[in-house]
Amino acid sequence: MNSSTASAIVGALQSVTEALTTGAALSLQQPETAQIDVTRLSSGNDGAVGGPRFVDQGDGTIIDTVNRLQWSKATLTPKCISQHDALRLCEGLCLAAYGDWRLPTRAELITLVDDSRHQPAINVDAFPDTKSEWYWTSTVCAWSSSRAWCVNFYLGDCSYVGRGSSYGLVRAVRSVPAGQ
Repeated sequence: MNSSTASAIVGALQSVTEALTTGAALSLQQPETAQIDVTRLSSGNDGAVGGPRFVDQGDGTIIDTVNRLQWSKATLTPKCISQHDALRLCEGLCLAAYGDWRLPTRAELITLVDDSRHQPAINVDAFPDTKSEWYWTSTVCAWSSSRAWCVNFYLGDCSYVGRGSSYGLVRAVRSVPAGQ
């Protein structure tokens, strides 16, 4: 690791520590998605402007009011499938009259982890059928294009696995445009 990389990491960690200590907002720009508010990781039901974080739309979807994401309420697969199949499933999904569904990035899916819960480590009022298993993300590992990241809702951790293995379940997401 060179000194500029180390300095960048130290600076980022100091910013995150300060934000978490003071409660100040801190957002990270993800290249493949909208901004994710990292102060809301594992935030339970604390939503934007004092309302609930997760709002059931009554159409099979849940709105995350903090991160402006719309999630499929249900796990979309009854058994584990490959990441390739998960990507195709989400890209072809039409749910609640929307056709722009996709497999979430690692940064997006990890925002659903609720550190105050386990087995599953998620808000079960919003996502009642979540299995305590691995769920695929669209994020491919930087060191190997044959591997991708998964989030485990048993304990709330994250790891990587071969993209062709039938290892993960699927929850789809879409970005909520401003004004929707």
